[in-house]
Amino acid sequence: MNRQGRPGARPVPQTATHPQPLGLPPLWGLPLSASRPGLKGTAWSPGGGTGAERGSPPVAAKMIRGTIPRRECRQQPRGHLSGFSRSVKTSAAFPPGLGLAVLLAVTACAIATPWERHMDEASQAYFQGRYTEAERFVTAAIMEAERPGAEPYMLAWSLSNLGVVYDAQKKRAQAEAHLRRALAIIDRNPGAPMMVQARVVGDTAAFYTGQGRYNEAEPYARRVADILEKARDRSQVSYSFLLNLGLLHLAQKRYGDAERFYQQALAIAGGLERQVGPMGAKALAELGNLYTLAGRHRDAEGYLQRGLTIVKREAGVESFAASLFYDYLGQLHLSQGRYGEGERLLRHALAIWEKERDEDQAAFSLHYLGELHLAQGKYGEAEPLFRRALALREKAYHPEHPYVASTLDSLAKVLRAQGRDAEAEPLLSRALQIREKALRPDHPDLVWSLEYYAAVLRRMNRETEAAEIEARVRAIRTPGR
Repeated sequence: MNRQGRPGARPVPQTATHPQPLGLPPLWGLPLSASRPGLKGTAWSPGGGTGAERGSPPVAAKMIRGTIPRRECRQQPRGHLSGFSRSVKTSAAFPPGLGLAVLLAVTACAIATPWERHMDEASQAYFQGRYTEAERFVTAAIMEAERPGAEPYMLAWSLSNLGVVYDAQKKRAQAEAHLRRALAIIDRNPGAPMMVQARVVGDTAAFYTGQGRYNEAEPYARRVADILEKARDRSQVSYSFLLNLGLLHLAQKRYGDAERFYQQALAIAGGLERQVGPMGAKALAELGNLYTLAGRHRDAEGYLQRGLTIVKREAGVESFAASLFYDYLGQLHLSQGRYGEGERLLRHALAIWEKERDEDQAAFSLHYLGELHLAQGKYGEAEPLFRRALALREKAYHPEHPYVASTLDSLAKVLRAQGRDAEAEPLLSRALQIREKALRPDHPDLVWSLEYYAAVLRRMNRETEAAEIEARVRAIRTPGR
């Protein structure tokens, strides 16, 4: 470790793979409230601060000058920020979750226009979980933004925020429609403030990432990355989007790119907080998770323990923020074969999620508890854990989300280990179909699904089908032949 106690930044191999796909956790993003104890003076979310803590402004929240067309303010700006947020904590991811990027920011000056007032009211309602009210306030802001003389980007920003609110309510068709309408306005008005462009494009990338539609998210992710590079912005806005970009690349198993975005986010957090604190702990957690998946266990433990120390000090041992670290450390111990310690941490996290009624995060803990029992050959204990995780993931996301595919695969492994191939086969087939829609053709998880499914088909004497799938794998591994 270096003098700051931070593990060295040895590059992550771009093509690292694993013997089986690992389900990624949903992103954090739910605002903190009295019922969800969190970090002092900031929100435990990808954006770093939501303003939902009563009386506590977000840490170093800033607005990009010129975003709102009004007189210059002399007061310090404030903002209601989140990053890939959905119903959580979201995510990060990119998140819940995944999650969306919600950036309903206004300045601390006197609210000068109805549009600004409605946007501020929508922001406060959203981060307090009052989504119906948030929808009403954003709709009012849209009406103001459609008045003659309003700047076009005001309408785009409002529509994007309404898409975020709809996603939080699981009204995904409406969310997508409003995000696309906001994008169309930005595309017609390239002179819109750069960071407003980043917000609209980033919200869209976050929406598709949260839905597990990674191929659709990629072009928007590339676009927002370009905008951030040109803007050279080092605010919480960029911090949020960098975490979101890291999540997408992690899901795509592009570990080198994910590491780069997470490290950039960590550097921004260190600058805003003067040293890495509550906001930067999110980046530490995601880097630790990344290094676990890449097999860099020493680096993973260093980052996770460093972040856990911060959140325990700021939020407490039983806090929402700490529970994410318990999950990630439990996953790390599982990958190291330290099953007793891994189970203790995962059960600790699960107890917190269940107390908070946080089903998507509870599903993550249940999935890895199932993996832990599977690794030890305890199939009778693993099966009900995977079935519970599957039910929660289907409810929290949708039946064709890659998280669902990961749990389907693991449940199928339990069944196959017990000689129940006929029960395992439809689960593997369904997981394969999900990945074919969501992932690029050479994604390691898709290749693994193909190989494992072919092996099961051969055991069931379905030789022709198995041979066809094996031919697909060979074509992926030897392109151009």
